Amino acid sequence: MDPYAAPGADFAAEERADLPMVRYARMVLIGLAALNGLFAIGVPVLYGLIPMLDPSMDAEAVPVMIGVGLCGGLMVFGMGVVPMVAAVMGLNRGAKWGWILTVIIGALYVPSLCLPVGAFLLYAMLNEEVRKPFLDS
Repeated sequence: MDPYAAPGADFAAEERADLPMVRYARMVLIGLAALNGLFAIGVPVLYGLIPMLDPSMDAEAVPVMIGVGLCGGLMVFGMGVVPMVAAVMGLNRGAKWGWILTVIIGALYVPSLCLPVGAFLLYAMLNEEVRKPFLDS
C-alpha cells in the first residue's frame, strides 16, 4: 500500500474495526448503552415507588404508575440500548451499516444535553481516516 495514498477499498473488515477512532467510538457507545440500561431499570422502580411513598395517592394509582414506568423503561431500552449495542456489533465487524448507525446516533445526540458525546461520535465517524474505508467498502 502506498503510504501517501488515501486509504481505499483495500481495507479488510478487521482493519476497519481496528482503527483507533472506531475503537474509541465503540467504548463511548458501550458506556452510553450501560447508562441507558441503568436508566431503563431505574424508571420503573422510581415510578413504582412514587405511589408507595406518597400516602395521598389512591390505591388505583399504583398499577397505573407501575405500568407507566414499565412502558417508559421499555421505551428507553428499545430506543437507547438496542441501537447502541447494534452499532457496537456493526463496528466490531467493520460493517458499513454499523458506521451509518453510529453516525445517526451521533446526530441524534448533538441537539441534546449530550452535545459533547454526539459531537465526538460524529467527529470519530466522519474523520477522513474512518469515513473513507467504510464508504469504499
